[in-house]
Amino acid sequence: MLSYLGATAFQLFIYCWFGNDMMLESVSVANAAWDSAWPDIKSKRFRFGIRMITHRSQKVILITAGGFANVTLDTFTTILRAAYSCFAVLKKVEN
Repeated sequence: MLSYLGATAFQLFIYCWFGNDMMLESVSVANAAWDSAWPDIKSKRFRFGIRMITHRSQKVILITAGGFANVTLDTFTTILRAAYSCFAVLKKVEN
């Protein structure tokens, strides 16, 4: 049973790790576009594209679980804390 719980926790951790990584990368898109040398470029089309990328990337991309919880490392730690609390209560009631 312990190996099953460990495998389930590891699988949940992998989803949360990559969800957190995707969130951080989506935030860095706006910073990378803004830090580029776009003021030096004379093409209006290129400058417009950089502004559109910056505007669009202000909304963070997140993976959600059923639309009610963001899949990030914070969610993973919250789930582990809640699971341990339930385990502790059930162990206390058993005794």
